[in-house]
Amino acid sequence: MPQDLPPTGGYEAVQYKRNIPTRGLRPVWYLAIMGGFMSYGWYHLFHGQREKIEYGREKAWARIHLTPVLQAEEDRDQVRRYYADQKRERELLGGNTKVYNSDRNTVRISIHSEVSHAYNHASQPFAVVAGVGPGTGASVARRFAKEYPVVLLARNEKNFKDLAEQINKDGGKAIGISADVSNQDSLKKAFTEIEKQLGSQCAAAVFNAAGGFVRKPFLEVTQEEFASGWEVSQKGGFLFSQQALPFLLNHAKDASAKHPPTLIFTGATAGVKANAKMATFASSNFAKRALAISLAKEFGPEGVHVSWANIDGPIDIPGRTDYRMHLATEAKIDPEDIAETYWSLHKQSKRSFTFEVDIRTSIEKW
Repeated sequence: MPQDLPPTGGYEAVQYKRNIPTRGLRPVWYLAIMGGFMSYGWYHLFHGQREKIEYGREKAWARIHLTPVLQAEEDRDQVRRYYADQKRERELLGGNTKVYNSDRNTVRISIHSEVSHAYNHASQPFAVVAGVGPGTGASVARRFAKEYPVVLLARNEKNFKDLAEQINKDGGKAIGISADVSNQDSLKKAFTEIEKQLGSQCAAAVFNAAGGFVRKPFLEVTQEEFASGWEVSQKGGFLFSQQALPFLLNHAKDASAKHPPTLIFTGATAGVKANAKMATFASSNFAKRALAISLAKEFGPEGVHVSWANIDGPIDIPGRTDYRMHLATEAKIDPEDIAETYWSLHKQSKRSFTFEVDIRTSIEKW
């Protein structure tokens, strides 16, 4: 019996695959789309949190920066109210009464005018200028006379007589006193007279005096010539400062003062650099500048503005017949400009004290 064997070439392949038609995308595409949506959502969530944190930081810093400003404005308003109340109290009672004073409401009429006069007398700030001449001293006096009564100090009466008359005629108030800045007794008498007439509050003191200008070989300089520069510039600056500073400190304690009290020294380039044949003038100016630096460091914290002005160049002084008369106008410093610079120093607040200022023309070599 023949055996049943596979046909030649083998059997046909078995079709086990299900021929079901596909509908839609493949699952991998759905997975990719869902991943894209989730990535987009996480991206915006991350950036949204960063923006939220940044807005919170800006809000916090805004509060930090605005709080002091708002508090300062509130304090300023309180101070204005306080001084307004003090002013009304002085107008009504002639002075400020103490809080814990049993008779604060019983001010006698007989002393009212005296108290009022004493208050007004003591509260009147003034300016004093030592070394009044036709140049810087006169210009500084005229500028400060626009705001304060001015005291003019000079050794010779002729140096301040006409200037005082001019200031008084123009509506200001000027008092001329003969004084030698190198003499202690002379300065004491001068400031005693100042206190008697104007009180004890000095708003500005300007030391404009200078010793003799000596320019000659050092071996030819005499002891008298050398001492003459120191007598005025150094010793005079020392004595003048000792008399003026108590008055300046009194003004520094006045809370109603418009500007800080100011002590200004008029100096020269010789106080910064010494040239040949200028031993007398340079040494005295160096010493005056050193004095000013020391006073600025000692009395600046107490509210007194001490400054040293370097007048670097010739000053245009009317009537002078020396070498300056041959110089062009633009080569000479206008004393009125010096006075304006001094006034700008006086106006500086306690947060911006300038110690040293250079004043020169635009064509001056330095």
